[in-house]
Amino acid sequence: MVFSKRGLKSGDYEILEEGGQQILKVNYLGVSFPPSIEHSKLCMNDVVDKLIQAPSVNRIILSADRNYMYDEEQTQMLRAVANIYVFFTRQKKILSFLPGLSMDYLSRNPSKLANVQYIIGNLLKSDPIGAYVELKRMIREQKIKLKRIRSNLDVKEENNYLKLLVETFELLGKLKIISIVKEDLDGYVLDDRSIYVNIFRPIISPNFMLTRLMAQIPIGAYELDSYNLDKETNVSLFSLDNDVKNYYHLTPPEFNLDDDKIELLDMARNILAEHKPEEKEFTDIERMRTTFFNIGRDLLVELAQHRGLDLDFDEANGLAEILVRYTVGFGLLEVLLKDEKIQDIVINGPIGQTPIFIVHQDYDDCVTNIIPSA
Repeated sequence: MVFSKRGLKSGDYEILEEGGQQILKVNYLGVSFPPSIEHSKLCMNDVVDKLIQAPSVNRIILSADRNYMYDEEQTQMLRAVANIYVFFTRQKKILSFLPGLSMDYLSRNPSKLANVQYIIGNLLKSDPIGAYVELKRMIREQKIKLKRIRSNLDVKEENNYLKLLVETFELLGKLKIISIVKEDLDGYVLDDRSIYVNIFRPIISPNFMLTRLMAQIPIGAYELDSYNLDKETNVSLFSLDNDVKNYYHLTPPEFNLDDDKIELLDMARNILAEHKPEEKEFTDIERMRTTFFNIGRDLLVELAQHRGLDLDFDEANGLAEILVRYTVGFGLLEVLLKDEKIQDIVINGPIGQTPIFIVHQDYDDCVTNIIPSA
């Protein structure tokens, strides 16, 4: 059994509070599927199950070797799926019987109940778009069947079954996750997750980072400029179609690390977090940073050796600098302060939802890809 640093078992979740919002954080270390709603139907199914248990959350964090953070809009789409599942199963009780259909009819046509149970009980939570497409196919087949039926009794029951399928189909069609792709479903194949990649775009960050950084460039952005702050830190500036402010995109060294080094930093940060600086250390910040740098570098080398990894001198120093930023430093703010073209930095509330703004000497007011956490 794998535990997170908060003691959560693999697959368990906790509810965090940040900036007046509730965050569902799931520990996916050691699970058998990727911690990605868009790429894994097992992951989507599990997250929707957790949203049924915790229906008031505003954001989602899936935590493994990296953190996958889904914003409020994406979380609301999944909450809507959870809510409609609860409606079908607890209010309509659709998994037990089909409203409007007699038990005699269902006993003679067991596939009718089984098909609806599959759509609502399984497919809806793991592939809601697939559930919508399957219902559309079932409606088409049911209409063809009705044209061939001669018995008045059977026609009534089959019409009721068609009515149930159409009502379910129309309810699913009102979900935002369906409505935004409704015109692009020709040729959709069950278990093809590529359509979800365009819907769910999580912010991915190393596990040790307290600050969220949006790694992906916004859709429709046009690059205005690009320069390096040092050999491992890049800045790109973009104009956006839907914003008068330009977009300042920072790529710090920690976003170019491989998984082994990210895990080393996470382990080292957890160990250093146990150190309680003495009061006199706070009066000499540079001394404290130097102490943490030296201790951190030695710790990183020791952890690397324990895991059979080789760290050369420059790599150890580079990781130690990152470690200091996220223990006794100011995180990504320190990287921003390296940019001599930044004239002002503005951090507004609510914390956890609003990105950092800057004033740039060449591009005036800009919104950054950095979202501070509480």
